[in-house]
Amino acid sequence: MKFAQEIYDSCQFDSFDEQRFLNILLQCTVEDMCKVNHAFLACYGCSISSCITKDCNTNFEKVILGSVQNRYAFWATQIHDTLYQSRVDTHSLGDLIVMADTLDMQAINSEYKNLYSKEVHTDIYDSISKDSCCARFLRAWCNQERSPRNSYDFDAESLHKALNDSYIHEDVLITMFCTTTPCEFRDICEFYQRKFGKTLRETLTHQFSSMTENVCLLAHDYLMDPSNGCAYVIFHSLKCEYNKSRRLINLTVLFRDRYSQFTNRWYQIYGNLKHDLRINGDGWNENVLSQLWNSQ
Repeated sequence: MKFAQEIYDSCQFDSFDEQRFLNILLQCTVEDMCKVNHAFLACYGCSISSCITKDCNTNFEKVILGSVQNRYAFWATQIHDTLYQSRVDTHSLGDLIVMADTLDMQAINSEYKNLYSKEVHTDIYDSISKDSCCARFLRAWCNQERSPRNSYDFDAESLHKALNDSYIHEDVLITMFCTTTPCEFRDICEFYQRKFGKTLRETLTHQFSSMTENVCLLAHDYLMDPSNGCAYVIFHSLKCEYNKSRRLINLTVLFRDRYSQFTNRWYQIYGNLKHDLRINGDGWNENVLSQLWNSQ
């Protein structure tokens, strides 16, 4: 009730009180905001989305509208919309699929089937090159099943052979990334570096087409730490012109409440998050995006 009242008050002025709404968003998860939206509807007879129109930064408005929806309904809708664009943006699709853990994918698949009467992996099969490594990787990630194998040394050697043979053994790579637990993946990466003198990430770089490389690097970073995955998506989004704002909006709606605490630290690999958001923000209010991602 308290937040519903504050949002209502923030919409009553001649100009939208962006900072007041931002302060509420920073205190709430997506699930909290759904409850606030229901309370708002009960109290004032309209949804929050119908009030957010005056003088609100367009991208921030999209974050607000996404944040008051069911997380998995929004997630499934964004995957569907990406797949049904005239030109499928595999970078955006990779963000949405690879940033999902096993439980997330179960919920997304259920919501997607309810909304569109299809399976996510089936739509991926129908929408992008069926036999490409990227497509097979994303379909496998949609059906990920992870369990300990207790063989990190053997797995590291298998990955090294798969990536350094006369041709890349893509199926080995896909299996490893889509079945390994995050804890064992970190062990594999540590052993890989000790044994072969370079990181697995360094080996992955420049081995594939740009869309497959993006998915592999994101999967690597996500399995190391989801906050690291967020840092990579922000960095990659900011340096790409195509769909920059949409990728940042999706990432912010879905993950800022989960991972913003440590994303800033991981982003130091690439530079200063606050600085990069300021110079590459593409129409964002720098203050808003910086606060949402805890940039310093």
